[in-house]
Formats: sequence, structure tokens, C-alpha cells
Amino acid sequence: MGLLADTHVHFYSTYDLSRFLDGAFNNLNSAIRSDQLPAECHKALFVCDREGQENFRTVFSRPESYTPTSYTLVRTADGIAEVAASNGDSLLIMHCRQLVSQERLELLALVSSAEVGERRPAGELVEAINAAGGVPVLCWSPGKWTFSRGKVAGELLRFYSPEELLVGDIAMRPGCFCEPQLFTYAGKRRIHIIAGSDPLPIQSDQSLSGSYCTYFEEFNGGGMTEVREALFKNARIVGKRNSLAQACRRFMASNLVRIKRRR
Repeated sequence: MGLLADTHVHFYSTYDLSRFLDGAFNNLNSAIRSDQLPAECHKALFVCDREGQENFRTVFSRPESYTPTSYTLVRTADGIAEVAASNGDSLLIMHCRQLVSQERLELLALVSSAEVGERRPAGELVEAINAAGGVPVLCWSPGKWTFSRGKVAGELLRFYSPEELLVGDIAMRPGCFCEPQLFTYAGKRRIHIIAGSDPLPIQSDQSLSGSYCTYFEEFNGGGMTEVREALFKNARIVGKRNSLAQACRRFMASNLVRIKRRR
């Protein structure tokens, strides 16, 4: 059956919930058709709250937040919600965390919403995420795998096993770019690379979720425990990364939003 998941999603207060969910369903279903995945496979978004954010609890775990008539929150459990569309389609939404290490590397804590703290050495964060039952993901991000930070990222890949750490790719890494050297090294170490769209706090990104994702073949249903087990098994990246022009436009638009907020 399998699980098709966007493993790196953000929901911002400026987003329209209906447009966000429309985009996610449309993009995931398009990926199922184009890559000829099983029509009955599960679909999921891993919503990664940053420090100070609680979007899962305030948006995705309250039935009253579902004002669009085309969607219904049908159940919630610890860190997981299921959204049903009016056409019978459904989507799992899982509460995860995005963390920044002391070295300013970006890590995700998937299938775990535990507070493990930020600004700690990257190795400590990996240990803390694993101890909390989560899945640590070392994320590629523009400019963050260079110089001293690149050295730290390489040390993490050397030290941790494929059962302790994953590597994350994002849609903003332009499709024309060569594969990062650390991706190649992760492959030699048999550390899986997974994909997510990583939406930015700009209006054009609120329909981006599900456009770059990962198909986990060995998931046959269940909760957080079963999802965690599937993440470390056979996986295939599905969808498209940005063109160089698209990535530049998104990067510039996001920086403009940050500048406006500081004023």
C-alpha cells in the first residue's frame, strides 16, 4: 500500500487553510498518477513547527478550525490528525519539529513533537530526537552545508548509522544543481535521503505542499510507531524541485517578508 509523504511542511498564520489543503491533495494525487503509485496508498504531511510555533495544535487538532466546508477533521490522536475531503479522499497530518543547532544546521524531528530544545550541538540534538522516539533528519538548505557547517554535517553522517539519521532534500534546491557531495556520501553510508517541499511564509507557497515528497513502500497503516519504522526502509523521491528561476524568486520573496517584519 505504502505512504506518500511530504516530510518537510510548514503552515503559517498568513496561509488560507482551504488553499493549503487543496494544494496538498492536488499535488499528492498528481504524484500518485505521474509516478504510477498505488492509488490506495496513504498520504501524509509532516508539519514541522519551528521554535515558538504550535500550528498543529492550534490549526490541525481542532474541529472548529475547519471552516472550509470541503474538509472535515475526522480524528485526532497524539500528534496525528486525519483530514477528510468531501470527495472521500483523506490525508494524515503529523506533528513534527524543526530545530536549529548551535552550529546553525537545520534538523527535523519527524514523528515526534517532543520539546528537545534548540541551539545545542547538532550531535546532541540527534541524540535527543532519537531518545524522544523521533526521526532526526539533517536538512539541506541554501548555504548551510558549506565551510565549517559542512564539516559538522559530514561528521554527523560519519558518526551516525542509517537507523539513527536521515538526510532531507527540499524543493528549493534547483533541479539543475549537481547532487551535493554529502548526498553522495550519505548514499555510500546507506543513509536514506528523503524529500519535502519546505514552504516559505509567502502567499505563493501556500499551495506548495505535496509537490516534492517521498514514497515509503513498506507502510501498511497505523500510527506514529509504524510511520517511524517505515521511514528507515525503502523510499523513493517523488515530484519536482524548483527551476533556478523559481528558487531565486522564492528566496527573494521570503527575504522581503523578513525585511518587512523587522520594520
